[in-house]
Amino acid sequence: MSIRAKYVLGVALLTAAAVLWAIYLPRTLRMWRGGSPRNTKPATYAPAGGSPLRRLDAESLKGTIVTPHLECAIRGDKNVLWCATFQVAWNELCDLLGGPIKSRGPQEMVEALNRKAVTRADLDETSCVAMAGYPTGGSDDILDRIATAMNEKFGQGVKSEVLPNRRSLGRDTWVAYAFLLKELPFEWSFKRLPEWSLTFGGHAVEVFGIHQLDRSDEEEVKAASQVAICYNGGPNDFIIELETQSQTDRLILAKVQPSATLSETIRDVQQRMGIGAPQHMQHMTHLVVPVIDFDVVCRYRELPPPLISVQQVRFKLDETGAVLKSEAFITKNGHPGMVFNKPFLVMIQRTDAKVPYLALWVANAELLVPQGQ
Repeated sequence: MSIRAKYVLGVALLTAAAVLWAIYLPRTLRMWRGGSPRNTKPATYAPAGGSPLRRLDAESLKGTIVTPHLECAIRGDKNVLWCATFQVAWNELCDLLGGPIKSRGPQEMVEALNRKAVTRADLDETSCVAMAGYPTGGSDDILDRIATAMNEKFGQGVKSEVLPNRRSLGRDTWVAYAFLLKELPFEWSFKRLPEWSLTFGGHAVEVFGIHQLDRSDEEEVKAASQVAICYNGGPNDFIIELETQSQTDRLILAKVQPSATLSETIRDVQQRMGIGAPQHMQHMTHLVVPVIDFDVVCRYRELPPPLISVQQVRFKLDETGAVLKSEAFITKNGHPGMVFNKPFLVMIQRTDAKVPYLALWVANAELLVPQGQ
């Protein structure tokens, strides 16, 4: 072989070696750290969880109860949605006003919230903003403090979607607020399973998981390593944990018979999770989980006037992980509307007279114009 041919062959071999090194070096480094190359579909999230498949007003939901506290009863086939943000905002308001909130109206919801079953200590500081105060317009302005805290923790791209406009608040009107953002991606993505055609409550729904765990399928094995079976009492009585990249959060799914309330059901699941050590998925078993994706806004009209409250809950669970974004605010109506929806008096009187020349006491709708006429 000539010197020129040897030179060309040497350059080609070095080039090939460099290409292979570039390809396999990241893989090798990950394996040295105890991991493996990622699935072809890594989990990534925008800070706000992306655009929801559905934006919903809680009042339009016929099959879902949105509750501000955990003592809500589980009734029939109704969904029950709860997030800690409203309770945390309520707690901040109690601290601002110096004690439990007193109500002249229905007591059940207020008493449940005053028990403070959940506190800010149940959330981590890096994911939560919670405070209460007054829109004074000065250095201690609550709206400015909220905006500053949100920017410091989450960046300028994350802003409140429920706080009222400053001009709608009186200077003596307090505001209590809480915000929570949690992003829980899986290390290894699961797969969408269109072939399952799962029917849930009579409706076909999207699902993800593992079709049948095949030990020869490297990607399925990686995904299955994130499934911890915490309790298994049969096909309709089991609890699993889907492990995410968060070391401080647990994503639990429990197919169980509910207790009377949401809080009792949670306690029952937690107790059974402590019975034995978690198990791994077995060969040729499957995991099928419905995809969840919604953004719900609820106004708790059960709270008596002058309280005004709104809670927003954005939640998504799919093959890449889970994301939760929720916020809640409570204020009082500093500018009460003037609505004549109860008996009232109409009178007309000369400015210099002591007696009106027309008086009408309206106690029913007989003299009022029907709607549409």
